[in-house]
Amino acid sequence: MVNPKILLKIATVAGPAVFKMLKKYGPQLRELYQQNPDLFQTLTGKINAITSARKSESDVDSLAKRVEVLREQVTYLYASANTPEAAEQARKWRTELLGIQKSLPLLDAMAKKNRKLEMKVLDQRIDNLSAAIIAANIEDEVEDAIIDGTLKPNGQKEEDGTTY
Repeated sequence: MVNPKILLKIATVAGPAVFKMLKKYGPQLRELYQQNPDLFQTLTGKINAITSARKSESDVDSLAKRVEVLREQVTYLYASANTPEAAEQARKWRTELLGIQKSLPLLDAMAKKNRKLEMKVLDQRIDNLSAAIIAANIEDEVEDAIIDGTLKPNGQKEEDGTTY
């Protein structure tokens, strides 16, 4: 069984949006961990890539690194979208991340005070996008595992009477 401390740590680092996803899919994530630890490791690797990019210093290069990591995740989400809505959301995130990426070189031309304020705004936007993208990754992995038959939908009973 997956250690609940791992799920709590992910939720703490990633934010409230991810906490909702972990609360919603917690039992299925535990089952996913039991039945397919490699897939669970892939999911936690994606989350760690996003959260570890956040830990770096707050300068233009670190913002660019965070945007690049998020763009990779959004590309994956777009490619694996199961619904038109999921694909559209990934497109919106990609557009927003591209806009942020294009604005980063302008920070160097700003006065120090303005640059600091703008970096704070961009940092918050990237944090919000990170939380939403992590939540979407969790949801996507759980849904894919259900579609693939690795997991049963929450509340569904197996033939032997086991409830999932």
